[in-house]
Amino acid sequence: MNKKWSIRDYVAPVLLLLSVLLLVFAVATPRTVGDTDTAARKMERRLTRRMARLDYFIDHPQQKLPEDMVIYTYVDDTLQSWRGQFPLYNDDISSRVVVQRITNPRVNLRSPLSYVTED
Repeated sequence: MNKKWSIRDYVAPVLLLLSVLLLVFAVATPRTVGDTDTAARKMERRLTRRMARLDYFIDHPQQKLPEDMVIYTYVDDTLQSWRGQFPLYNDDISSRVVVQRITNPRVNLRSPLSYVTED
């Protein structure tokens, strides 16, 4: 008797092989969750690049600042001047707190600038 092979005969072994490969891949790959040394090195590189960029804009006052930077000039403890301005959408927190509303309904949804008046 000759048995004809159909696609159903191949599905189970292929799925089994795929699951074994995924299991081996998941176990063999190094885990970076909780690796504080790597996270600290990445953060240090980011901060170093940002500080170098900020130093450039401090040394070149004629250059236009990026939207996410403001340079404040203080004399002693008094603000003398500033360059740049944060965009108003930085203060719009409603779109960023959807997950916070779901996980913690008691989260304060008030914006820090909502209490500012014209005075």
